[in-house]
Amino acid sequence: MIHHYETAIGDLETQNYLRRFARFDAKRGWYVPSWNWPACLFMGVWALYRKMYKNFWYFAWIFGFFAFAEEASGLEDLFLLTWVITAIFYGLAGDYFYYRHIRHVLREAEPLSAVERIPFLEKKGGIIPWVPWVFGFLGIIGAAIAISIPLYDYFEKSHHRSALYQPKSGGLP
Repeated sequence: MIHHYETAIGDLETQNYLRRFARFDAKRGWYVPSWNWPACLFMGVWALYRKMYKNFWYFAWIFGFFAFAEEASGLEDLFLLTWVITAIFYGLAGDYFYYRHIRHVLREAEPLSAVERIPFLEKKGGIIPWVPWVFGFLGIIGAAIAISIPLYDYFEKSHHRSALYQPKSGGLP
C-alpha cells in the first residue's frame, strides 16, 4: 500500500505526505487535525497543483460568488473575510482533502493489472509542474498592474497641475 501511495503522491514531498496519511489511516480514514501551509496560502492553486480539480473549481466558485456578493450588496470586506476563513479552512483540511483524493485515485486503480496500475497512478496522482510558474507569473503581472495604475494616476494629475500653472512671461515678478 505504501508503494502505491508513493507512486500516486509523486516525488515531491512524498515522505511528508506519507507521515500525514499514516495518521489518517490510523484513524480509519477519519479527519485528524493537521496544518498545511501551502494549502492555506495558495488554496485553489495548491489544489490544482495537486490535481484536485474539483477542489480548485469549488474554490473558484466560492470566491467568484463572494466577490459578486460583495459588489452587489455593498458589504465591505466580505471578500477579505471569505478569503481569511477559507485560508484557515484549507490550512486545517488541506492534508485531508489530498488524502481523500489519493485514496480515490487508488480505488480507481484497484481493478487494473499491476502493469497498468503504475502508469495510471503516475498520471492521476502527483503534481502539475507548470501551475506554480503560471500562477506566479500571473501574480507578478497583477502586482505590476496594481502598482502602475496609481502611478499613472499620480503622474497624470501632476501633469495637469503643471499645465494649469503657467508663470507670467516677461521679466521678474
